[in-house]
Amino acid sequence: MKKLYFLLLSISLTLSAWAQAPEKMSYQAVVKDASSGLVTNQKIGMQMSILQGAEGTAVYVETHQPTTNSNGLVSISVGTGAPTSGSFRDIDWSKGPYFLQTEIDPAGGTSYTISGKSEIESQPYAFHATTATTAENGLKAGTTKGQMMFWDDEAWVKLDPPPNGVDANLSIRDGQLAWTKVEVAPKYEIGLNNDLGGYVFYVAPDGLHGLVAATQDQSAGGYWNDAFSLVNNSANHNAVGANFTDWRLPTKDELNMMYLKKDAIGGFTIDVYWSSTGSGSYVAWGQGFGNGIQFGTNNPGTGRVRAVRAF
Repeated sequence: MKKLYFLLLSISLTLSAWAQAPEKMSYQAVVKDASSGLVTNQKIGMQMSILQGAEGTAVYVETHQPTTNSNGLVSISVGTGAPTSGSFRDIDWSKGPYFLQTEIDPAGGTSYTISGKSEIESQPYAFHATTATTAENGLKAGTTKGQMMFWDDEAWVKLDPPPNGVDANLSIRDGQLAWTKVEVAPKYEIGLNNDLGGYVFYVAPDGLHGLVAATQDQSAGGYWNDAFSLVNNSANHNAVGANFTDWRLPTKDELNMMYLKKDAIGGFTIDVYWSSTGSGSYVAWGQGFGNGIQFGTNNPGTGRVRAVRAF
């Protein structure tokens, strides 16, 4: 059997963009046989162990089954394999030095016959367990033991857990290694939402857009042509609804959606409500909130008004 060798090319330490995502280390090696020929396009078995000290205890062990490429190169991410011992995320990097031990089975199994060991000389900033640890290049790492930090314009803020809408992106700010905040749009749900002016009765599939109904009528009865001027009069809204100026009459379909959720929205009577949908010069669509029937009625006619707004 030919004796195989492998040559370590690089170990790079990669921070995930999200504070809650698994950390990982990128590893590459070139596998050669005893004649220095490349072992190409071949599935191999690998066991990666992180040792605390050159001859120390393995604090984390995982396995991979990658395939070398046409240049004999194999690439994996340590921290994303199948764990057999320990937890990669629980490693206390302040208690180094740590070494990466690589074992290979060229047949693709778990009979590891080739091994090598390399010191992890440059540890990821986010793995450090000390506050504002100074790294070799003089930058400060915004981390604390068991925590991650981000720079919120003027101060370090602890992520435990990361607050909603925070994406811990790595950047340099005033000579410090900083986690910067990225706003993420909130997801909305059906229900009362005073921040949006009323009751959310429809939410789009993306969770970012929808429709809100006012929680009180804007008119107890009037002509259809007059209804359009009533919906945005702040005097016709409660204190929450008066904060918005983009109220409008609901369309025929939107009015029916409101009817189906009338009990949850609240404040409706069994009278006819106007929609914004017209037909010709003399017909407008309304809906009876007693029986749910929609119908076109000759204008003039009278009906109640309930405003809607989109977000």
